[in-house]
Amino acid sequence: MGVINLIKSKATQTAVYWGTAVNDGRGKHTFSVTEEVLVRWEDLLENLSINTQGSVRVGKDGKEYRSRATVLTSNVPTGGWDVDGYLYLGDLDDLDSAPIPYDTADAYEIKELEALPSLNNVSEKFYVIHL
Repeated sequence: MGVINLIKSKATQTAVYWGTAVNDGRGKHTFSVTEEVLVRWEDLLENLSINTQGSVRVGKDGKEYRSRATVLTSNVPTGGWDVDGYLYLGDLDDLDSAPIPYDTADAYEIKELEALPSLNNVSEKFYVIHL
């Protein structure tokens, strides 16, 4: 079984994805994409006492941050994945009618995104997302 097929078989959790926010010119932000994707979500905060160095990462701004979760998926939302987008573990039905991540508890910003090609087919990719 290839890596992509393994990730597809393990990506059984639903997450809500918001693409990068765009300033609406009135001091607020709107999100062009809000949709559900299938992922494999691994929380990291509970493992801090075991491996404190493994969850410290460096973000796009060069500052260190402690990763809250690592998300694996081979699915791509409409418009693709964006650093600065947000993920929430759960369904859209669990949220308000017009949810935004700033008002959603446990919606986390995507700090780092890795797109890795399959070894058997370079056109297939899987994604490792750090929140």
